[in-house]
Order: sequence, then structure tokens, then C-alpha cells
Amino acid sequence: MKKKKLALSLLIIGLVYVMLCGYTRIFDENAVKVYDLAELFKESEAEELQTRCVSAAKTTKLDVGVLTVNDTMGLSTRDFSDAFYDKYGYGFDQGYSGVLFVIDMDNREFYINTCGIAIQYFNDDDIEDISCELDDLMGSHDYYGASKKFIEEVENHVHYINENYSEQVNPWFAENYTDYADYINAHDFDNSRKKSPLKNIFVDLGIGLLTSAIIVLIIASGNKSKMTANANTYLNNNKFTVHHKSDIFLRTTVTKHKIESSSGGGRSGGSYHSSSSGRSHGGGGHKF
Repeated sequence: MKKKKLALSLLIIGLVYVMLCGYTRIFDENAVKVYDLAELFKESEAEELQTRCVSAAKTTKLDVGVLTVNDTMGLSTRDFSDAFYDKYGYGFDQGYSGVLFVIDMDNREFYINTCGIAIQYFNDDDIEDISCELDDLMGSHDYYGASKKFIEEVENHVHYINENYSEQVNPWFAENYTDYADYINAHDFDNSRKKSPLKNIFVDLGIGLLTSAIIVLIIASGNKSKMTANANTYLNNNKFTVHHKSDIFLRTTVTKHKIESSSGGGRSGGSYHSSSSGRSHGGGGHKF
């Protein structure tokens, strides 16, 4: 009887904890991270990539995966990878943070798909740089080598961002965001905008009043100069199926946003869009 009461008490405590702290998605290291639908890897290579992906995910706190595909059912590489990512449960945290390397043999394109805080880690320039690093390997059909290089680049880049721009990613983990769009709307990492005194309405008002006063004083002083410009001066006369037998409804709502780079030495996140599930994704890639 005492054991039953103890078990019931522990259950109640657990439920209360979940309600108070919210649900946090736990990374599953036993889940499949390498889907070789195009059969580009040897079995030993796929196993090695699986191990590397899991190890990288533990290090970076981002899910890391590799997908190869022969038929995207007429979809772009981006749209196919968005739907695949969402359907097959990639994502390290409650915001499904992760990076998926896609080798699309149908569209002859490789693509780096980002989700969650990975969009902040890997902006458009970063993805372009990594893609350039992979061009030669992809061009020589070394798909296994390109996948290993991708995982290595992910680990190195995340380490670099954590060392130099931790203030741009730490709030994601501390504040439990579930989508990147909400995160970037709540945090302005553009230093030039953040620090500009013109953002202060009182400063703007003061500058306006001062300018008006100067103009009034000039006019009152009897300045006789004539205006040479008039109105004429400004007129110009002149559904796919994989080997798991699972179907995915594939439709992407294109709502693209660009996070502008800072001129004050800051660092912006990547551009992003909404997938068919409504989740924010970023990414980019090259033809091969």
C-alpha cells in the first residue's frame, strides 16, 4: 500500500513539473540521421555518417542529418527537404533546431537546410561558404566525402559562433523558443539599429525642433537669397513516398524574410521561409 502511495506521489510530482516547466523535446541519438534513398553510400559509409551525425549533434546541440534522394516528385530541393525534415522528426530541441545536408540527384543540387536556432548559426553567407567548400567533392561524385566534410564544417562553425557571437544564440536556449521567426522578432541583433540614437523618439523630436528654430532664425535675419528650384525642377519630361512507405503532404507557403546585415560589426541570421507545416526553415545550396 505504501509503495502504491509512493508511486502515485511521484507521478503527481512529475505531472506538476511538466505543467510548470513545459514540454521539452529530447534529442534521440538512436533515431535515423542518414536517409540514403538514392543509395549513394556503402553500408559501412552510411553507418559511419550516422555515428558522425550523432556525435556532432551532441557537440553542437543541433540535430545533424544527411539525406540523398532520386525523385523529389517535381518539387524543388528546398521544398522537398523542408517537408522531409518536418515529417521525419529532425530537431534537437522544442524548436526543432538542426541542419540537414541534402543530395538531390533529381534536381542535381545539394542543399543545406536549417531549422530553429540553426538559422541564426548559419546565415546566407555561411551557407554559401560551406557550399563552396563542398563543390569539388560533389563535382567529383564523392558524395560520402562531401557528407563527412559537411558534418565537419557544421561542428567547426558552431564552435566559432559560440566563441564569438554567443549573445546571439544563448537566448534561444534560455527562453525556450519554438520557432525562429518568434525568436528573431524578439531579439534585434543588428547593432547599428540597436545603438542608433535616432531610435529614440525624444532625440528625433529635439533634432526636429532645433532644425526648425535655425530655419526660422535664418528667415528672420532677412536672408534675401532666391530659390532657384521649383516644381518643374523635379519633373521628368520624358506527394512523395520513401522506402518507409510514409506519405508526406508537400506544400510550401513562401513567406521569405531577410535579416539585414549590420554595418556596425554585428552579425545577422539567415533568411528564412515557412514550410507547409508552418515551421521556419532557412538554407541554400549549389547545383552539381
